[in-house]
Parts: sequence; structure tokens; C-alpha cells
Amino acid sequence: YTASSSCDVPSHLGLVLSDSSQVVSPVLAEACRLGEAEVLVLGIRPLGGEGMPLLLREVLDGLYARFGPDGRAPGGRVLSAGLDVGGIIDLIAVRVIDFGLLANHTTPACAVAALRQFRDFAQLMKRTPDEASDGWWMPRESGAPTVLLCFRGEAIISRFSNFLSKEWKLPASTGGDILFTPTVFAARQAFGTFFSGLGPSAFEQSVPCDNLRSPLRFSLPSVGGVEGGNDFRISEANLFPEKLSNQLTVAMLLPPKLDAVLFRTLIACEQNEFTLVAAVLSGRLGEPIAKTLFDQEVADGHLSSADWPAFHESVAQNAADHPEDNDFKCLWLVFARHQAIKRLAQLCGHGDPSLNQQCLRAALRTGRDHIHNGIRCSTSSATAEGLLVALGREISQGLESLTALEPWPPLRSLGVEDGDRMLQCTLIVGALAKDVGFGLVRVLRELQSAVGEQGLALVGLSASDAAAAAGAAASGGDSAWLLRQAPALNAQLLRWSETRPASSAAVDLAASSGRLILAACEGPVSVERARRALAAVSASMPKGALEWYYSASTGEAAVDVACFFSELHGSKHYIVEG
Repeated sequence: YTASSSCDVPSHLGLVLSDSSQVVSPVLAEACRLGEAEVLVLGIRPLGGEGMPLLLREVLDGLYARFGPDGRAPGGRVLSAGLDVGGIIDLIAVRVIDFGLLANHTTPACAVAALRQFRDFAQLMKRTPDEASDGWWMPRESGAPTVLLCFRGEAIISRFSNFLSKEWKLPASTGGDILFTPTVFAARQAFGTFFSGLGPSAFEQSVPCDNLRSPLRFSLPSVGGVEGGNDFRISEANLFPEKLSNQLTVAMLLPPKLDAVLFRTLIACEQNEFTLVAAVLSGRLGEPIAKTLFDQEVADGHLSSADWPAFHESVAQNAADHPEDNDFKCLWLVFARHQAIKRLAQLCGHGDPSLNQQCLRAALRTGRDHIHNGIRCSTSSATAEGLLVALGREISQGLESLTALEPWPPLRSLGVEDGDRMLQCTLIVGALAKDVGFGLVRVLRELQSAVGEQGLALVGLSASDAAAAAGAAASGGDSAWLLRQAPALNAQLLRWSETRPASSAAVDLAASSGRLILAACEGPVSVERARRALAAVSASMPKGALEWYYSASTGEAAVDVACFFSELHGSKHYIVEG
């Protein structure tokens, strides 16, 4: 054995650092506010001897116990997948740096600028000024390295801040030996300085990518690689988006509490800045759609394979169903938003409404059990795309059957079941202007509330926002069928409006804005009550934002409804061909 001589310490200290100055990006801040997974960098002060390995283990054990796959909420509750959608935190990189080697060198300016952004417990609690931690990375004795841990997860900065200030009992955490990046911009600067260019993470993800708790499950393929795969690369482009996606998601509202769930869903989606792209009232599901939903719910742990007969009976068509059986109705809603799939799944909560109640979790799901919980939604890009294709096929077929009708007006009429002739059915056409500061979510919510107060029921509904569909298509969403639907529907409206001059304002606005609602309402004296409902809706909106039309008489209403709906659902009325 021959001892080798040490070379001089190079000026770059063997570090591969990037000069990543802190850039305040409004898009990044908005993306994180809307649910994009954030980056958090923790720093551990350099300790001599055996202190650092022991402290590092204690830090990782504490974080794992709170945020790991087996972690628990502060009250001790297990974090089940349905109650922690996209909430897992992953360790993606570690760097150990001995800044003591810089005794005769100058620390690179980029490293100093990034490290000065870190804050400790006392600074978080406003007990010491921000400058108090300057130089925290410098060791008190030789051979003591600084450890940097890079994590990723939704709202991780605020969650860690809350954990550090209120829950973590580790003496080193309250003693100022653990620091963190307090903003997404500080995290970006630290990541760009110390971790950029690392490639794939050397650490396994806390849960598989297809798990409901993994944020990668909800990433677009261009961001997270193949959905459900393990090819997530550590890069600034993946971790710090520079543009918002316009992701599409699908929700299906089901009886027996469809109206109540719809109202709650529209309020929640408006508060969470969803755009309503389409809404369609439909009947029982076909076997393929029902199976797609069921398989997803089983994979997510909301249902078991033994629940298929009960689930099938509650939503799907049976061979014995009569084609004109329109007692059942469900409502399809298509929403767009950054991280739309994950956020709607979070709002829905666990599949069992009673579990949401036990955990004091405000959730959209309500009902007597996990079979009849009021709402199902897509929880992955694959399921969302499959449901969108199926919904588009159903809508396109219905629209083609209507636009192909000759002569005009079509030889169709409205029938009503014996014993219910006191009920009437009328048509409502509504158009929303562009750039009014709100979308169809608010209009549909106000309309549902107003018609309900008048004792009317929605038995037919078709709403669409062509501009929102175009935006989703530009972001890669499968909304092509919505774009194809708009011209055909506009042509149908123009042909119909020639016989209804009073509808011209609504039809013209719908053609220019692409934001349209068609609704069939059923109830006693429906024409007059529809007029009152629309007066209430218009009074709640800014002047000029809406144009409405409602059928002027019972006779016109029967023709109008048959012009735009081939089926009615949950209704005593039905469409008669010929």
C-alpha cells in the first residue's frame, strides 16, 4: 500500500452548481395554488462527529411518520387513499456538501444566494429576523457536512411549515438545526443551484405511480412520462411548470340525490375555479361505460369486485329495460382546469360517504352507502379520456339524429303518461356572453336553483362552452367531439329560430360566444314558471351577460322540446316519433 498525495482543492470544490437566481414567476405561483406538486428543500446544519448521521435518520423518520405512505394525520387517523388523493410526498434527491473545505476559497455566489433563502423554526415563528440564519451552512468544526434534502408533494411548503410550527417535537427542529425553503421561488432557486441536471431520481417513489395518493398519477404524459410508469425525470421543466394545463375531467351525478349533489358540486367547482365545458343529462349507462367506472372504483379501493351486481343494477342498462323507460336520469359534467382530475377527486372524497363523515371530511359524496354515493368522477387521465370518448359518441349520435330530420319542423311530438296530463314541459335556451368574469358553472347553478324554487324539474339538459373546449384541445385534452358539435348545433339553432323570432338574441349570442344551455323543464304550468325562473336568473347576473328564450305557449313548447331532445330523463313526458 502506498499513500497517495492530495491535490489542491479546485476552485469549484468538485461541485456542479448552476447559477439559478430567484425569479418570481406568476405562472409557477398560480400552478402551485391550483394543485401542482411543489418542491421543498430542507437543510440540516453541519454537525461534527456522529451527530449528523443520527440527526439525519431522526429527520427522515419524523417526516416519514407524518407524510409517508404509512403516515397518520395529527389525530392519529390513517391517511387512506380516498382521503389523501395526490397527497403523498416523495424524497427525490439528497446532496451532502462540506462547506468547510472553503476555508481558503470563496463560496460560489449562487450557492450563498440560495442558502440565504432558507428559514428555521424561530424565523417561521417570527421570533428572529430573516438575517439571523446567515451562514448556517458553515460548519463549527472540520469534517462536518451540510445535508440538503429535496422533496416533492402538493402544498408541501405549507404542510411542512404547519408540521414544523405545531407538531414536530424533534429538539433539532425547534432548536434551529433544520431549515427549509419558505416559498416556491426559494425552492426553485435552491433546486436549480444544487440539484439541476440529476436525471432520474435515485429513490423509489413512496407509492406506485398508479396509486391514488401519488401526484404522478394525475400528471399529464408530457410531464410525468407514461402514466403509471416510473420515468419521472428530475428537471426544472418537470418540477416548475411555466404554463398552465387545461386538463379535462368527467363527473357523473347519480340518483337518488342528484339535484342536491349537483348544487353542491357546482358551488364547489365555482369556488375552485373549474370551467364547465359540457353538461349532458342522460339515462342509464351502457355496459362498457359502467364497467370502466366500476374497474376504476375497485382499483381506488372505493368498491370491491363483489359489488358489481349492486353497482350494475344502480347505474347500468338491463336487457329487460324498455327503450322508452325514462324514469332514470344521470348527469354528465365535463370540467377543465389545471390539475382538474386530481382536484375533483379530492373534492369528491372517499367513495363511502359515512367514512367522510367519520373523518369530518367535507366531501361531495353523499348517500346511504358506497354504492349510492351521488357522484363518480375520473381519477386518472386514462379513465377521463375513455369517458370523454364514450360521452362524445353518445352526444354526436343524438345530434346527428336531430340535424338530419326533414322536413322542418321535424315530425316529432311530445307525449305524456296517462294520469300526468296536468304536467307540462317547456324549453329554455340560454346564451352567455364572453369575458363576463364567470362561466356556465354559475349560470347552471342559478338555473337549477331557480327552476327548483318554481317546482320544475330538469328532464333534459345540454350545455357546452366551445371556447373552453378549444382551450382544452390546445392543451392535449380529448375534446374534439365538443368542437365538432358546435357547428352542427348552431345550424340547428338557426333553422329553429326562423320559426321563433323571439329567440334570435339568444341564438345570435350563442353563435358568437359558443356558450349555450338548452334545458327542458317539467312541472305544472311550466311555461309561466319557466318565465319566472329566468327572471330570477337574469336578475342575479350582470346586465348584458345573458340572453334567454323560453317557449311562449304549451303548444310551442311541445314542438320546441322535440326539436332539440331525442330523449327525456326522469320525466313523465316522452318523445314520439312521426
